[in-house]
Amino acid sequence: MQIAPCAVADPLQLQLHGRAIILQVVHLVIKNFAALAADHLAEHVDFFSVGTNDLIQYTFAIERDQDETSYLYEPLHPALLRLLKFVADSANAAGIPVGVCGEMASEPLYTLALIALGFSNLSMSPRSIPRVKQVVRSTTLKQAEQLLAEVMRLK
Repeated sequence: MQIAPCAVADPLQLQLHGRAIILQVVHLVIKNFAALAADHLAEHVDFFSVGTNDLIQYTFAIERDQDETSYLYEPLHPALLRLLKFVADSANAAGIPVGVCGEMASEPLYTLALIALGFSNLSMSPRSIPRVKQVVRSTTLKQAEQLLAEVMRLK
């Protein structure tokens, strides 16, 4: 196997067995400090992917699989939504894609909130696609933004 740089200006493009390979730098946002530094990190990566399962657990200092704390696992909590909005806004301001992976992306209940927050990619298991697709097709961005505004006002 031989890897050699392409004759292009982008140092992240390589040739592998005569085929162009483009490498992208992604930052997986799963810790609070990474989310809070998203505006700075966005300058150094090609896209963000937010791992919501871990981010929620770290944000609320809980274990979602433990009975004693699982009731605190709340993806629509305004504090978490503000954190997610900061990540999405930072990525969008830097002109890089921002996506969500984790259970939140595959749950139709949260789809509209994620779209309204500014996420452009949702990563989910194939079985979740039809339900999420139906939600996306049955509403407008304006409706999603209005719903998010109402949720964000909750205390």
